[in-house]
Amino acid sequence: NQSPDPGAADRLDEIGHDAAVHDATAMAEAMETLKKGYEMLKEKYVKGERLRKQYEKDIKVLKDPKAWLRVGDEPHLADEYGQPFSPSPQSEAPSHYRRGPPEQAGPIKEGGTLF
Repeated sequence: NQSPDPGAADRLDEIGHDAAVHDATAMAEAMETLKKGYEMLKEKYVKGERLRKQYEKDIKVLKDPKAWLRVGDEPHLADEYGQPFSPSPQSEAPSHYRRGPPEQAGPIKEGGTLF
């Protein structure tokens, strides 16, 4: 016949308390990680939306036939005031859309069209 261990209940309480603290800590860390991930995604979404809106504006200007003015034999892009069009600095157009001297321009594929 064994006599019950008088400290067993206290140790069990302590183990339960430690486990609860460990779980709460792990949960808080997981929540912090999720929060950071959410903030990062939100930043990327906002930046993506800004770029998307800028591209839509750029495309609208590119598709506007009045935006293309002929100077000599070279087509030049111009805005509604006749100023040379330049895409916003943050938009990165593929090289074959970029303006500049032919030696700086990217390759335009044979038979390819802009749109």
